[in-house]
Amino acid sequence: MHEAMDEARHDGAYRRIELITGRRQRRNWTDEEKARILAESAEPGVNISAVARRWGVNRGLLNVWRREAGLTSRRSEQACAQQAMFVPVTVIGERT
Repeated sequence: MHEAMDEARHDGAYRRIELITGRRQRRNWTDEEKARILAESAEPGVNISAVARRWGVNRGLLNVWRREAGLTSRRSEQACAQQAMFVPVTVIGERT
């Protein structure tokens, strides 16, 4: 036991050790909170990481919410690709 105490000493003084017990609880975000966070993250030129930090949301979770809401560029690209595109056509001469 005395050896364990000596190992915990640093420069002749004991270090403080904090032990966290219990289960970590997940936060349940209300639909209104999610909507506010998503609206802020959808603003042009906004830093997604800064929005996540400001609200205390994990950046990965915010990206999942954005993907589900269709706010990611991947979804935008897919939506544009599915739209009909028209190109001008010029007819030269008549076919006989």
